[in-house]
Amino acid sequence: MAAVMQDDALREPKENPIATAALDRAWTPYTPFLPADAIKELRQLTHDMLIYHPFGAALIARLSPSILVEANVSADKTERGFQGYAVTNILRALMVKVREVKCGGADPLFLPPDQCFLCLQAFVGYAVAPETVWTTPYQDVQMFLHQFSDGMVAALIVGLMRELRSLPAPEKEWGDVGRVLREDKPGFASLFARAVAALPRSDQTFLDAYAGCRWDMAMLERRLRLRGREVVQRSSRLFQHLGGSLREQLGAEP
Repeated sequence: MAAVMQDDALREPKENPIATAALDRAWTPYTPFLPADAIKELRQLTHDMLIYHPFGAALIARLSPSILVEANVSADKTERGFQGYAVTNILRALMVKVREVKCGGADPLFLPPDQCFLCLQAFVGYAVAPETVWTTPYQDVQMFLHQFSDGMVAALIVGLMRELRSLPAPEKEWGDVGRVLREDKPGFASLFARAVAALPRSDQTFLDAYAGCRWDMAMLERRLRLRGREVVQRSSRLFQHLGGSLREQLGAEP
């Protein structure tokens, strides 16, 4: 899904070389393990987030001020947090419409399931770039961009794997993509399990609890007796850790 809503209009995100390079690095290690059509759709989501989410837009703007970024970012930090949450909500709502149109045909088609959007929202919903991003050295901002991209990929993978486990016949929902994911000849499910198992116990417990709450932040706050800010911080840390763990299991460079 390439289009997102901004100022009550649907717009197509422009090609951005910094986002493209970051996502090439983030997604390429997965190509031997996941179907190309699945990666294509999931990658498009991460691209849209880098272009339109205030956090991604701030990183890209800092790395190359001459490159146009699409987000209309507020100067208020709290408002930027709500803007980030709105971006994922808009993308999720648009995918519902896309799914209604494209999945009405005879042949099943893979589109990112709703759980992918919920996990992505859990990671980046209220993420806000620190004010120091504008004075941070280029190399450090590049590292932040890589961590942000890896975290988004990890969130989408979590949503995909959990959705896959819930489908009795994935090929009926996703066609050839579902069949390949069910057969799992490259053994990605085992690799994913190892990456999760390598996380600190606190991250594993938090992941299980959040998934058990169906990625509902208010429910998780009550279950773990955490404040909203604590949930956001722990969720951000979890998916960044998992992104690094997955890359390690894939044999990719940090």
